[in-house]
Amino acid sequence: MVGEGCAECSPEGPESSPFEGARHEYNPGTFGLPAGSLAPDIPGVELIGQHTILVVVNGHTSPFVSQLGILAVPGVQLVLAAYNLPQTHAELQRIVGDRVTVLPNEDAFLVCALYRVGSNPVVSPLTFFIDETGTIIYRRFKVEWLAYQEGYMARYFAAHGALPPDILPQYVLWEGDEVPWPPFPLQNPKGEEVRLGPGHPIFLFRSLTSPSSPRGEMVFQIVDGLRKEFPHVDFIWLVNRYSDERVADIFWVQQELGFISQVPECVDLSDEECLELIKQEDSRSYASLIGELCSSAVGWKVIVECDLQLSLFWGLRYLNGVLVIDAQGRVAFPHAGIGYHRFPGEEEVFLHPRLQEVLREAILNALSEG
Repeated sequence: MVGEGCAECSPEGPESSPFEGARHEYNPGTFGLPAGSLAPDIPGVELIGQHTILVVVNGHTSPFVSQLGILAVPGVQLVLAAYNLPQTHAELQRIVGDRVTVLPNEDAFLVCALYRVGSNPVVSPLTFFIDETGTIIYRRFKVEWLAYQEGYMARYFAAHGALPPDILPQYVLWEGDEVPWPPFPLQNPKGEEVRLGPGHPIFLFRSLTSPSSPRGEMVFQIVDGLRKEFPHVDFIWLVNRYSDERVADIFWVQQELGFISQVPECVDLSDEECLELIKQEDSRSYASLIGELCSSAVGWKVIVECDLQLSLFWGLRYLNGVLVIDAQGRVAFPHAGIGYHRFPGEEEVFLHPRLQEVLREAILNALSEG
C-alpha cells in the first residue's frame, strides 16, 4: 500500500487545500473505468469473444510487473499497457515473457487515457478483467496483489468468463456516494466482532504510525483534537493485521523478486527460518501499535482489519488517510492522505497550516447532512 509521503515543497498558501495533491492523484477520473463499463478498443487487441486481463501501468515502474506471468493462464489473453516506463518495449517483453502482449508506448499512452488510469502509484497499476462481450467486469488496483488472489481469479475467469463469487468489488467512494457497508466482520483489539453501519457520523483514520513517534504525534494532535471537539462523532482508528497465510504469500513473492536476500537478518538463515522471523516481527509490531493505541488513543474506536480487507473494499489507498461518513451512510469527505511538507533544502517537516480547519469543515458537513 502507499506509505506516508513527505511532500518536498513549501505550503501552497493560506487559500490552498492540504488535500489538493491527494484529490488530483485519487479521484473517479484517475482510478480507472468502473465495472460495467464498455471496454474501449485496444490497438491490435481483439476484445470481443475473448477473456481479457488488461494491466495498466502509467508513468512509474513496479518490480511486480515481472510477476505478471501468473495471470497468463490458458483461455485468457493477457495485455500489458505500460506507459513511460524506463524500460524499452523489448525489455518489457523480455521481463514478462511471451505469454503477455506488451503494447508499444504510444498505444499504452492511449490506453491510460481511455481507461482513466492516473500517473501515480496511488492508483497505478490497475488490472481490468474484460469479458467476451467487451465489458469490464472487475477493476483491481496494485499488481502485487496477484500474489494472493489474482492467479485464482484468472483461472476462474478463464473457465467461467466471470469472477469467483467470493471476490468483493473495489470501490472509489466520492462525495455524496452511499457507502457500501462491509459484508465481512471486523474486530476490535480484543478479537471481538465489530460491524460498521449507519447511525453515527464516522471519522475514519487509517494509519500504522505510532502516535508517540515524532511524525505520528504531529498528526495525532490534530485528529485527536478534533475527536475532543466532536464527541458525537465515532472516531475510528483502522489498523491492519496480516494473517500468517498472507505473510507467507508476501514472503515468497519478495523472495522471488530478490528482496529477501537484501534483509541483513536473513543472510545466514534458511527460507523457513527467515519466514518465521518475519512473522514474529510482524506480530511484535502489531502488538506494540495496539498496545500504544489502547493507552494513548483514549476515546477512539480501534478496529482491526485482516489482510487489508476493508481497505481494498473501500479503496483506501493512503496511510495517514482519512474518510468522513455522515450518519446516513454517505461520504461527506472522500478518502485522502495527510501529507508532510518541508521547505527545499531543509530537514524539518511540518503539516499544512489549514489541515485541522479543513478536517473540521468536513466533520461539520457530515453533521449537517446527517
